[in-house]
Amino acid sequence: MSGSNERVLMDGLESRLLLHHGGFDALAGGLGGGGHGHHHHGGGGCGGGGGGVGIFLPASPNAAVQADLDTLKADRQALHDAVKALSTADKTTLRTDQKAIRTAIKALSSQLTTVRSTLEADEASWEKTIRVDQRAIRTDAKNGTDDTADQAKLKTDQAAGLTAIAADKAAIKAIVDADATVTAARATLASDLPTIAAAEAKVQSDLATLVTDVEAQLNS
Repeated sequence: MSGSNERVLMDGLESRLLLHHGGFDALAGGLGGGGHGHHHHGGGGCGGGGGGVGIFLPASPNAAVQADLDTLKADRQALHDAVKALSTADKTTLRTDQKAIRTAIKALSSQLTTVRSTLEADEASWEKTIRVDQRAIRTDAKNGTDDTADQAKLKTDQAAGLTAIAADKAAIKAIVDADATVTAARATLASDLPTIAAAEAKVQSDLATLVTDVEAQLNS
């Protein structure tokens, strides 16, 4: 199978990870792929733009968050490697199972409309707020003024924004997870390809831990 086809399979897995843990795979996409560990003057924004959860990450992740990012990056790679190692027949099975899960989730579109709209509005609002905070900190640096108050405001806004968006995404996840057709489709994948299911579950666990530790740092 070509690299592009393997990427399609990975995209399908990662879109489900997003739903499993409230969309916080943005943390992995923004930071696990090379953004983490970089200290950006102005705070936050260590990867993940356009409303991505990455804007809620502290500019300097603490030891727990950094360890989470490193673990997540490694386990995402392990998932990628597991998909790549599948036989041609198993890759066909994976594609079929992924399609069944996507179809089941798509059937919930009417139930998800309101919660998705709320999420989009909150993402846009909090991104705007945090970008303003970051610009204030950059202005402080340019003018040589004390940025303590602006740094504190950024941290407070990041914590509040992450809490709000986590709630929005948890509402989406709850609807999807409660659907019997989605549950059955996911169970089929787990039965057909237990190695992939196990690797996916590990990434899901990593994402949950990362979000918890980011929240803890922001609220400390």
